[in-house]
Amino acid sequence: MIRTSSWMPSLAALMLLLGAAACGESSVHYNTGDGVTRVDTNPDRDPPTNNDARGYMLSAVSQTDQGTYIGESLELQVRLASDQGEVTPDEAITFEIIAETGSTQTRLQSNSSFTNAQGIATNRLLVGDALGTIRVRATHSWADDPVDFTINVGTIPLGALRIGASYDRSDVAPLSFVQLRLWDAVQQPCSSIPTFTPPASAHLLEADLADLTDTALFEGLNPNDRYTVVAYGRGAFDQIMAFGCADEVSAEPDATTDVMVDLTLLDLMPTGVYDVESYWDFREAISSTGAIGSTLVSAIEIMSDPGDALAEEAVEWAQDWVCETQSIEACGAALLVGSEARSRLRNFINEQLERMSFTQNIIAIGQDLNDTISQMKVESVLTISNKQVGEGELRGVDAWQAMNFYWRRNCTDTSPADCGEIRFGLGSGSSIGALQSEWDGRLTNYNRLEIDAHEMTVPYGLVILQILNETIIPGLTNGNANSISGAVTYWICDNIGSVNIWGVSVNVGSFCSSLIAPVLGTYINQYLANLEFSINLFVEGEGLMFDTDSDGVTDLINEGLFLGEVRRDDGPPTEMEATFEGVRQP
Repeated sequence: MIRTSSWMPSLAALMLLLGAAACGESSVHYNTGDGVTRVDTNPDRDPPTNNDARGYMLSAVSQTDQGTYIGESLELQVRLASDQGEVTPDEAITFEIIAETGSTQTRLQSNSSFTNAQGIATNRLLVGDALGTIRVRATHSWADDPVDFTINVGTIPLGALRIGASYDRSDVAPLSFVQLRLWDAVQQPCSSIPTFTPPASAHLLEADLADLTDTALFEGLNPNDRYTVVAYGRGAFDQIMAFGCADEVSAEPDATTDVMVDLTLLDLMPTGVYDVESYWDFREAISSTGAIGSTLVSAIEIMSDPGDALAEEAVEWAQDWVCETQSIEACGAALLVGSEARSRLRNFINEQLERMSFTQNIIAIGQDLNDTISQMKVESVLTISNKQVGEGELRGVDAWQAMNFYWRRNCTDTSPADCGEIRFGLGSGSSIGALQSEWDGRLTNYNRLEIDAHEMTVPYGLVILQILNETIIPGLTNGNANSISGAVTYWICDNIGSVNIWGVSVNVGSFCSSLIAPVLGTYINQYLANLEFSINLFVEGEGLMFDTDSDGVTDLINEGLFLGEVRRDDGPPTEMEATFEGVRQP
C-alpha cells in the first residue's frame, strides 16, 4: 500500500518555481569562464519583465550615453533606492554586456557590484580595441526597470611631445650634444636605467639635440602610451657626461605636451695609472743668456778658439828647451821674446785652422747641439691616487722611463717623426739612473686637473755629454772620434804642421795631440758635467681629463701644460714650458 501526502504537490510546485528562478538568474549573470558570456545578439531587445519587483528603482549615476576611445575604460555607476527614496546598501547589482563591437578585449571588471552606503554600485568597462557601440545593462531583482548604458567607441585623438633638456654646468663642462631616448615606461622605468649604460632593449623613439636651446617634437603619439624619457649629455669624445630621466611621460590628446628633462653632470674618477708623453721646451734656457746656454756658450767658445792654448803650450816648451840646452844669454833672450813668439805662433795656428774649416766644424757642433737639446720628449708612467688629507685632493708620482732627443741633420721634410731620435732609457742599470717627480693636485670643474708647484732635478750635463760623444761628434767626424778630445785631434792635431821659432822647429801637431786635445776635452767635459748638479726644474701644471668610453673613469689626459723655471745656483732662473698628454693603461 502506497501512502500519499497532501504536501507533495506543494513541494513539486516549489521545485518548479526554483528551477524557473535559476533559469532567470543565468540570463542575467553573463561573466563565466573567460569572463564574457553574451546574453543576446539583439542590441535592442526589451528588458525582461521582473515579476519580483518590489517597488524599488534603479537609476543611472554616470551618464547613460558616453563616448570613449579604443583602449580606454569607463566607470559605470547606478543607484538602488526605494519608491520613497531610501537608499539600499549592500545589494548586488548585476551588470552585463548586451551589445558589443566584436573585440575580444571588451569586458566588465566584474559580474556584479554591491551598493555602498549611498546605494551606489560601481563597475568598470574595458572597451577593447575595436570601433563601434557597446551597450551595458545593470539590473536588480527588486527594481522595476534596468539601466542601459550606451558607449560609442571611436579612434583616440593623438598627441605630441615636445622634449627639451636643461643643464646648468655648461660654463665648466660644455656638452657637444644631447641624446634623447624613449623607452616603454612599464618595461624600463628610470629606476632600471644606469647612468652610463643605456638599456639593452631597443628604445621606441629617439632624437638628438645639437644645442640646449633645441627641442625634439614627437608627433602621432597615443595618449594611452607611457614613456620613460632619458637624456644623455655627450661630450667631445661622444662620451656620456650628464644624465637625466623622466618617468611616466605621456602626450595629451589633440595637444602638444612640453617636457623638460634636467641633466645632472656626472662625477669623473681621475685615479689610475697613465702612460704619459711630455714635450719640454728648453729654447729659452739654452739661449746665450739662459741658465743652460751660458755654460754651453762658454764651452763652445773654448772649443772654437784653441789657438791661444796651443801657442801658450808651444812657447813654454820652446823656452824650456832653450833654457835647458843653450846658454844663459840665449835663455834670457827666449824669455824676452816669448810674447812675440806667442803672437806669431797663434797667427800660424789660426791660419791653419781657417784652412781646415775648423771654425765651421765647431759651429756645426754648437748648432747641432743647440737644436738637439732644445726640445726633449719624456716617456713616463704617471700614477694618480687619492690623497688622504682633503676631499678631492690627489697625489701624483711621475716616473720617467726615457728621455728622447732628436738630431735631424740628415733628416728631410718627408722623414718620419722619429728620424734622428736619441733615446736615453732611465731607471736602474741606466747611465743616468732613475728620475721621477711627485706632486699634489686636485680635480676641479668636473675635469680640470690642477698640479701644484714641485721640483725635479735633471742631469742635463750628463745627457749633453752623451749626445755629443755618442751621436753628434761621431756623425760629424765620420766615425773617427767619439769625444771632444778626439774631435780636436781629428780636426786639428792630425792636420797641423810645424813652425820655426828662433831657429827651432816646433811640431805644433804633436803638442796638440799629446797635451792640448786631452786637456781641452777634459776641461769641457767637466764644465758640462757640472750642470748635473745645478739644473733644477720648478714647475706647476694643469690638464683636462676625459672619459672616452662612458664609464665615468678617466681614459685620457689632454691639453696638459707645465709652466715653470730652470734654476741654477750661479745664475738667474729662466722660463720654460712643457706640454703633455696621457692615456690610461689597460
